[in-house]
Amino acid sequence: MKRDKQPPTQVQVSNLERQVESLQRDIRNLQLERDLLKKASELIKKDLGVNLQHQSNQEKTMLGPARSSYFYHRC
Repeated sequence: MKRDKQPPTQVQVSNLERQVESLQRDIRNLQLERDLLKKASELIKKDLGVNLQHQSNQEKTMLGPARSSYFYHRC
């Protein structure tokens, strides 16, 4: 097959520009989705390997205090 030597028409150019914009939008959405999945994966991994010594006080209280600690501090 031989290529046409004619320059692209304005309609072809505008179609290609719309396609480029659509692809760029898809790329941004996929990058956002990938970042969200990465962060979710990190959080899940952290929950599976709970090590209280490596967690901050805020994270520890989110897990809930031990029953004995609750009653100790309640009095």
